[in-house]
Amino acid sequence: MAIIVILIVWVSDALDLYILNTLSFLANILFFDLIVVLLILQIANSKTVTLQVILESINAYLMLGLSFSILIALVCVIDPGAFSFKHLATRAESTISYFSDYTYYGFVTLTTLGYGDIAPLTPVAKSLSNFISITGQLYVAIIIAALVSKYLGQKNSN
Repeated sequence: MAIIVILIVWVSDALDLYILNTLSFLANILFFDLIVVLLILQIANSKTVTLQVILESINAYLMLGLSFSILIALVCVIDPGAFSFKHLATRAESTISYFSDYTYYGFVTLTTLGYGDIAPLTPVAKSLSNFISITGQLYVAIIIAALVSKYLGQKNSN
């Protein structure tokens, strides 16, 4: 699946087609989401808490943030006025060169830090921001609770 995603990205960049670019974003989102789901399932199925399980939970959280960043970029490609990014105010199109801005907003929202320098402006952007912040908090609460309970169960059996 990774090879297919990479090929779609290369072809969309080479041909600079809007529809293929959008498909490239969707393929990236599906790929990152698949990895996150597989990591979460692996964490849930683990019997003990090891360094590998802790690293998997960290990687899943970071991959979730990247997946949301790609989704934010997709929303900005479809509707450049969805968020108050400064580069979108001066340009009619959003490009991958501003992915650091999307990543910044994605992680600030995922962690519910919310500096307020970038704001969602449309209903779709507001709904996406709400979804990202709720998902971030639920992930941390559920994964930490699962890891702590497994660790305490592991300690009690020893």
